[in-house]
Amino acid sequence: MPLDDYRMQVAGLEMTRSLLSHITDRYGVSLLAAVRKWIEFTDRRAAMVVATDGFALWGRASKAAFQSGVFIRSGMEIPDRSVAALGPNLLQSGNDCAVAHPSGVWTFSRGSEPARKLTFFSERLRMSVSLLHFDEDGRGAEINEDEPWDAFDQFTANGQFPT
Repeated sequence: MPLDDYRMQVAGLEMTRSLLSHITDRYGVSLLAAVRKWIEFTDRRAAMVVATDGFALWGRASKAAFQSGVFIRSGMEIPDRSVAALGPNLLQSGNDCAVAHPSGVWTFSRGSEPARKLTFFSERLRMSVSLLHFDEDGRGAEINEDEPWDAFDQFTANGQFPT
């Protein structure tokens, strides 16, 4: 996937099923490879989650999402109200765009926020691949690379640190 060409193909567009289908056909790559590459170079706040049996196998957040507190842990439980947890039978066929999830469905280290989620299911592999889109403003404070978010910050932000 030539990076410059990939960027031109998706420039200014919302990631949809049809756009991802175009990308996989154009470069002859898997859906997983296309989504992962996009997460690596996008400036948008987005993340991908690969899950099976209700738990994340692994995930990646774009740099902008990671800096605002979005981190996908291996083994994290997939929210019950998310499309990935509801399964392929409940997914509306023909829905090309991401489905909106209100705040409270997906929760990360700095809290919960609304997300738009595009989910793909592989019955053969028994897994789902979800692409989460977040608002660009991001309610979480950004982390400076000089000051990484650590356990102390996590506890004090949630008011759980004993004083």
